[in-house]
Amino acid sequence: KVNKNTLSIKSKIFKICFKAIFDTEFIFQQMKIVHLSLLALSLNLLAQKADFTSVDTYARNLPKSEARSVSMLAKSLTKNAKTDAEKVRAFYVWIAANISYDFGAYRSGNVPDQSADKIFMSKKAVCQGYSELFYQLCKLNNIDCAVIAGYSKGFGYKPGKKFLQTDHAWNAVKIDNKWYLLDATWGSGYINENSDYVSFFTEEHYLTDPRNFIIKHLPADPMWQLFPAAISIRTFEKDSTAIKAALQAKPDLETINYLDSLKTWEKLDSVGRLVNSSLRIVRYNPDNSDAWYKLGWFYFQQAWEKMSKLNDPAIQRNKSLARPLAQEAIYLQKEALKYLNEVNKRDPFYADDVKQKKDIIAQNMKSLEQIAK
Repeated sequence: KVNKNTLSIKSKIFKICFKAIFDTEFIFQQMKIVHLSLLALSLNLLAQKADFTSVDTYARNLPKSEARSVSMLAKSLTKNAKTDAEKVRAFYVWIAANISYDFGAYRSGNVPDQSADKIFMSKKAVCQGYSELFYQLCKLNNIDCAVIAGYSKGFGYKPGKKFLQTDHAWNAVKIDNKWYLLDATWGSGYINENSDYVSFFTEEHYLTDPRNFIIKHLPADPMWQLFPAAISIRTFEKDSTAIKAALQAKPDLETINYLDSLKTWEKLDSVGRLVNSSLRIVRYNPDNSDAWYKLGWFYFQQAWEKMSKLNDPAIQRNKSLARPLAQEAIYLQKEALKYLNEVNKRDPFYADDVKQKKDIIAQNMKSLEQIAK
């Protein structure tokens, strides 16, 4: 049986084909509308087909004896699940029922370790911890997932704010070969007018239509907007009306084929994903000093690994082995310097760490150049 949504989408595609030779601007606009319609339809179908009542009940009432570690929790929550959609739902509901927002840490700026294991033990987290725990539960069940850093319009946001650095984290998760967005932090509760955390489960931030998610969540990596053409950070700083209008208008940025970008990203290991994403982030928002620092840190670490190999006496005695290693280390150190210098231009927060790394690079460069000759 063909429903009205499917017929409507087919009709739009037919109109595009009929008018294609006359109006290229029309083609772009209509293809964009069709893409968003298909995306919304897939999200709606997933929501309509799934009845999570039993999954929710099971996750909320899971005995503590079956949740003594993150790995045990990952097994216990999924032992009755028939699909990845049910597993993901169980993770989201359990986190909402058992993890409280650490508003004291957020307010003081003294945020403790946000690793999944630490959050599981303390049962308190800021957004990074919620996202890391959700990510780890997915990873332990071989479900592809990402922790997404971004800009948000949540607690403390005031209209007109300029976004320079990321202030929030959430997740993207792959279910049945499609990527979906969710925010386990905002799904578990909110901060009231008295600055108290109120536990309150909501569906609003679970596998949300990207067109709605983007109103208050802007990923630092534009790929995770999941749109055929990303909106700019300047557009996000405006109100919801402006954002919705931008989704229908001609893009104000170079079009990003996010499907191709995701396919490339999925094939990379964790380090490759970090670099791939960070390069896109600094192109999208050059003021993001965190991404510049990650790139500098990555190349610094890679250079250090090459230099460590040069400590092997067997390599030191063999010029044909030592020379290429030294040349690679020099290249990597220069790349590290390039990105660390960009950090210094933007954010004093990293100043001491950047200075330390640059001093180490300067100390090593002379000896590397001697070996590389």
